[in-house]
Amino acid sequence: MKELNKKVLKYLKDNFLIKPDNEQKVVLNSIENVLKKNLFSFRINKFFRRSYHGIFLWGNVGSGKSVIAEAIDKILPKNFSVIFHFNKFITLIQNKKNSELEKSEKIFKNRLIIIDELQINNLADAILIFNFLEEAIKKNIFVIFTSNKAPNKLYKSIIQKKLLEKLSNFFLKNFFILEFKSNIDYRLGRARGNHYFFFNLNDNNKKQNVLRKKLIGNEKIIPTKIIKDKKIELKLSESKNLIDCTFDEICGSNLGNSDYEFICNNFDLIIIRNIPLLNEDRKDLIARFISLIDNIYEKKNFLSISSSYPLTKIFCAKTKKYEFKRTYSRLMEIGSKSYISNVLEKS
Repeated sequence: MKELNKKVLKYLKDNFLIKPDNEQKVVLNSIENVLKKNLFSFRINKFFRRSYHGIFLWGNVGSGKSVIAEAIDKILPKNFSVIFHFNKFITLIQNKKNSELEKSEKIFKNRLIIIDELQINNLADAILIFNFLEEAIKKNIFVIFTSNKAPNKLYKSIIQKKLLEKLSNFFLKNFFILEFKSNIDYRLGRARGNHYFFFNLNDNNKKQNVLRKKLIGNEKIIPTKIIKDKKIELKLSESKNLIDCTFDEICGSNLGNSDYEFICNNFDLIIIRNIPLLNEDRKDLIARFISLIDNIYEKKNFLSISSSYPLTKIFCAKTKKYEFKRTYSRLMEIGSKSYISNVLEKS
């Protein structure tokens, strides 16, 4: 494809108001060169031998990896590429229902698969990704991953150490490894909207009640079972557009990524009250909160949160420390005036 670099830069400027720095330009030049030699040439000459079967783009949170991945997908011809957030992708390929398996087979009809925010959280994920990569290479599909971690640091475990080394070596052997060295977090550069994140124990509840009235007027809030096959109830507005719940209700229950995806697909406005101190005793709740924020961010939902702790001090656990950096960065964008304006205009 001609002038991919210029088209990506234009997409970033038109859709995200991002003026790329030198590091982003260097990264885009590298991506364009690799795609030209290993993807577009492959389409023209079926006997062409690839040097790489994919690109592994990694670097700091908020540096622009995800918007670059989105831009590449958008500017390519229709049905040539497909993009997934990692959580969505892993749910898709691990689902054993026939309808979902059919969807996963359709994935392989694309010449380029982009998987954003790769994060290996357990050995099952590692096995699924490894199997997918072997299948992708067999079918001559090029894969782009973005991640906050280098391939050799995706997941550490003393169990199945050989498997994890095998996955790491697979990336190193078959992928063009590209480190994004930009230290800019574009999300943090946006001013947080302080009318929707509340951190004063004395009036958090009152302020969120006022906010709820502004959003839905005098609609009643009714406890409702919203997830099929689960007994969990969350408080919904009569119009079924707003969820008002405590942190323990939405993160203390046995909900997984697919449940949070369902919630964010069906409810535009989310109020979460009383986020506690996220310490080591709340490891499972932290993992669910990270997954919830990922889905809110991806689906561009409105979010209000409250806590008696400042957002900068709310997390003090040892596990998921790296993942929470991304969550914090995303919360900064979700609370920004530009994000909120865009979301409320659509609601």
